[in-house]
Amino acid sequence: MRNFLGRRVIAATAIAGVMASGLVLATAGSAAAAPAAANEIELCSYGNYASYVQFPNFDTEVVNAGACETFGVGASDDVESFNIYGLDDSGSSFFVGQGYIRPSRGGEVVTYGTEGNSWAETPTV
Repeated sequence: MRNFLGRRVIAATAIAGVMASGLVLATAGSAAAAPAAANEIELCSYGNYASYVQFPNFDTEVVNAGACETFGVGASDDVESFNIYGLDDSGSSFFVGQGYIRPSRGGEVVTYGTEGNSWAETPTV
C-alpha cells in the first residue's frame, strides 16, 4: 500500500511540474507586444542588432535589440513603401529589407538574425 501511495505522490508531482512548465510557456508568449493599431507601425528588433524604419518623409527612432516600439504613421489609405535598416556595433547602417504598409490599417515590422544574416517580417497589405 505504501509503495502505491508513493507512486501516486510522484505522479502528482510530475503532473504539477508539467502543468507549471506549460503555464510558463503560455505566459512567455503573452509577454510580446500587442499588434500595432491603425495609424501605427510597431517595430520589434528581435535580431542581435538595433533597427529602424525609413519612410520617404521620415525615419522612426532606433529600436534596440530585444525591444519593440510603436510609431505613428498617419491615416492614409494609400500603400506606402519603406526600407528597414539595422545598425552594426560601430553605429553604421546596413540594409535589412523593404516593406509596404497601408497606414490606416497599421502593421508590425520584426527584424531577426545577425548583422551578416538579417531579415524582417513586414505587414501584409
